[in-house]
Amino acid sequence: MTKYAKFYKCALQVNPCSYAKYRGETISDEDSYNRELVRECETNEIKVIGLADHENAASSEKLRTALKNQGILVFPGFEITSSEHIHIICLFSDKISTDKLKKNLDYLMNDPSVSLGTAPSQYNFSSIMSIVHDKLDGFAFAAHITGDNGILKRGQTSDAWKSPNFRVAQIPAGINQIDPKYKNIIKNTDPAYKRDSPIVFINAKDVEKPADLKDESASFRVKMSKVSFNSFKMAFSDPQSRITLNSEYAKAKRYLTYISSIKVSGGYLDGLAFDFSKSLNTLIGGRGTGKSTLISLIRYALDDEPSDKVNKKDLREIIRSNMGALGVVTLDIKSSEQLDESYTIKRRFEQDPVILNQRGDVVNLKVKDIIPNIEIYGQNEIMSIVGNSDRKRDVVDRLIKVNKATDSKIKQCNQEINSNSSEIKKLLKEQDSTADKLAELPNIEAQYEALKKQGITEKLKTFTPYVTQNATFESLKSNIFSYKNTLPKMTGTNELSSSHVKTINDKITEFNEFLNKEEDCINRKYNEVKSVYQSEFEKWTVKKGEADSKLKEVIKLLPEFHDRNSQEIGTLYQEVTQQKARLEPLKSKQDGISKKIQDLRQKRLNLIEDYKSSLDEKNITIAKQINRLNKHQLLKKLRLEIQPQGNTQKLVDYLGKLKGIGDAKLRGIAEQTTVDVFTFTKNIRTDDVNTLMDTYNITKVTAETLHGLTEKQLLEIEDIRLTDIAKIQLFVGGKFKDIESLSKGQQCTAILDIIMLDNRDPLIVDQPEDNLDNSFITNNLVDGIRHNKNSRQYILATHNANIPVFGDAELIATLHEVEGQGEVEKSGIGSIDDENVKNNVINILEGGAKAFKMRENKYNIER
Repeated sequence: MTKYAKFYKCALQVNPCSYAKYRGETISDEDSYNRELVRECETNEIKVIGLADHENAASSEKLRTALKNQGILVFPGFEITSSEHIHIICLFSDKISTDKLKKNLDYLMNDPSVSLGTAPSQYNFSSIMSIVHDKLDGFAFAAHITGDNGILKRGQTSDAWKSPNFRVAQIPAGINQIDPKYKNIIKNTDPAYKRDSPIVFINAKDVEKPADLKDESASFRVKMSKVSFNSFKMAFSDPQSRITLNSEYAKAKRYLTYISSIKVSGGYLDGLAFDFSKSLNTLIGGRGTGKSTLISLIRYALDDEPSDKVNKKDLREIIRSNMGALGVVTLDIKSSEQLDESYTIKRRFEQDPVILNQRGDVVNLKVKDIIPNIEIYGQNEIMSIVGNSDRKRDVVDRLIKVNKATDSKIKQCNQEINSNSSEIKKLLKEQDSTADKLAELPNIEAQYEALKKQGITEKLKTFTPYVTQNATFESLKSNIFSYKNTLPKMTGTNELSSSHVKTINDKITEFNEFLNKEEDCINRKYNEVKSVYQSEFEKWTVKKGEADSKLKEVIKLLPEFHDRNSQEIGTLYQEVTQQKARLEPLKSKQDGISKKIQDLRQKRLNLIEDYKSSLDEKNITIAKQINRLNKHQLLKKLRLEIQPQGNTQKLVDYLGKLKGIGDAKLRGIAEQTTVDVFTFTKNIRTDDVNTLMDTYNITKVTAETLHGLTEKQLLEIEDIRLTDIAKIQLFVGGKFKDIESLSKGQQCTAILDIIMLDNRDPLIVDQPEDNLDNSFITNNLVDGIRHNKNSRQYILATHNANIPVFGDAELIATLHEVEGQGEVEKSGIGSIDDENVKNNVINILEGGAKAFKMRENKYNIER
């Protein structure tokens, strides 16, 4: 059952059939008129009617009954004229009798002997307002203020306008459509009409016939949890939250994602079930009654875990202790992400969430597909954001929309730069390996020359090809047998409802079939190559065997040389010749590697410039949005600044692992406002030690260590992506201060102010008042909630009365414990206009009526 406060349409100047006839309207009969008016109320969703015939209390009796029988709340009343000839609508409780209503009219006329009709009262405007509100327990407002007999049209009425008893006035349309000559009075800027408290403006067109109810200006909206006269009157004590014109209501309508209801089976909150408002919901109750458990169960159902280990562990412990092995949490959700579709999310103990559509079918969606930007914070979790620069940036990033194409371009550039780094590092490694091998070549060549000088090479030249070709065959084998053939296929679609799509899909199929045939052809050719290699290698091996036999005979005839016998000289010749054959090609290979590295470095310069250009575009977009946020949305309470690439921690962490460098020696780099890693590595490559010291405020030892970095290490630095820093300032003591220099409460205030902004998905917080001063709760937190609650759902567990009361919560749910089980008190769920809910707020959050009254008396604040 819906018990939260929501807007109901109210038409407060409806006339009976007799008045229509008086105005010359053709009406068949009173019963037909009444039936038609009831139909119009139902068609136009009007839930409250004010009956106000001119100076007549009895003419609406039958209409009152007809409306009441259809469940429409009726406030009986009349229209009266003050002594200044200003028209006033006077309405009373739906419980009032016709006799009492007549007595109220007689009392206000002040002279029952005067025949009614259009005769004015003996009381002036201010007195009538005071009598109706204070003595007769009714509700009065100034009728058609810019029309005939309206308070502004009459002229010379500034004293009446400024009367403190006057609070509500009827205007014919929207505020911006008022006759310009009354604009300053309406805006409360005309000195002659200046009021201490502003007037509440409503639409209540004089309904002369049922069809008039279709007119947007015939009604306005009042927010109530319980549709009653008391709730109606209470709404005007907080008109900013509870009173709106139809035109403003339509304008403010926004499609949000919100949790519409919760149901818990099993565990500590077994049997709990209620509906949420799409605006502000507050959970109240004594300690240990299940408020935090309820927040945790919602979080569990939505598969949202805290980012830090401590809170993650706490959440799991709460679920384990309070859900029970047979526990199930069920949430109904209206999803903006899924174009206002409704879904049900069920999560059982230690199982994954299950999502069902409106038909009850399980759908293949994840929670994030339905409610992607949900934000949930447990107790003190907001405080943990303050000391974490990445999480602070994440909080601010939610408010910034970056063009997807720009973001995609940056990611692509990053991938290409990283790929380029990998290629260069691979070639550098190969270059180093080749260089190590080539280092052996001078010695081999020297040995070869010595053998040549002794005539050994000449004597064995016939066998040289067989010696050198062994290395060639090994190289060929490596190349041939490591070859991989893969031709990437295209992916088509199964959605063939369009003939055009089918044509494209057929072409893709044809293309893939062509590739398959080509692959078969390539594989056949490849197998031929392997077969030929194997055949030729075997033939060559036979010939080599024959040559080796002859070589052995020749070697036996070689003279001894430098204490080496003929066999040792022969073996040395074969080793030297083979190594020379293997190493000499590496010279040209090394030249090829150098050329490839040179080409990759040129390509890298272009990639880096593309990346920086895309980053420039993103940074300009961010700067513009931050400027707009500071001007229009942060209400001069906060100021944001983004320092691009200002978080140097990843760079400092990398450098800190180098031998001889610690965090203290890197403080100069850590304190840089922004660091471009490509400029940083360029400086290391080109600047001398002293310049590096001056540029980055580092010691000589650190600068020398940086100078000694390898090219591989410099490329690794260039692959580091430094994140932006979000600088947050709070307006305190007449100026903006960095939140790092403020108290914990002020820091939490700043983070909460940002969290509450710009998100279509709900914000759920367990005790947002933690670490906050009461003044900041009222001036910052509550102001922010009131400003944003019609465009975002809030679910807050709280011990602070300011949040549900000053925030004017649409739903206050009171939790208590009964026989070891937590539950929502059935008579304690609704809004502050519900008497039981109000008593719960006073008893639980204010310490009881006695304590509340005592504080009020002690403060003795003059109104």
